[in-house]
Amino acid sequence: MKPLFEGIIAGVVMLATVQPVWAEQVCVATAQRTEKVLPNVLLTWDSSFLCANAPDADTYLFTVRVANAASSLEAVKLGPLLMYGSSPRVRGRGPQATLDEVIGLPLMLAPGQTATFTVRGKYTLVNAGGKRANLYFVTRGTGATSGMPFSLDIAVLLRAPGVGP
Repeated sequence: MKPLFEGIIAGVVMLATVQPVWAEQVCVATAQRTEKVLPNVLLTWDSSFLCANAPDADTYLFTVRVANAASSLEAVKLGPLLMYGSSPRVRGRGPQATLDEVIGLPLMLAPGQTATFTVRGKYTLVNAGGKRANLYFVTRGTGATSGMPFSLDIAVLLRAPGVGP
């Protein structure tokens, strides 16, 4: 009886430590934007990402770095993030994509601070002179004291092997 009980406990412990394996395309930042988003707030963020050698369908993942300049006079609150479109259109249909998870939003960013948030979802490429998908996101924000709204645009380019940006 004791060996059976120890085996069951060992099995439960082993199952509890198994982590899910994500097969995903990790997109890398290819461009940043610096913009005066409010009268006294200058933000810099990763605005464009590339997932090269992407299979026809998979999960994408990207991490956005956002910095509020030390010279800014107001903290900002970021979030939520929305996906607002995809391209190119082939016979009236664009690539299929979902926004499944955002980790790190909402966040508050004081002058001089930098933070990140991570985005994950699924995609399917379309064939438009090579298999590709362009995904478009926007995160909304407001000034912490002024309440004034702004937005940050982000583009993610997924490309099949051999297809350029």
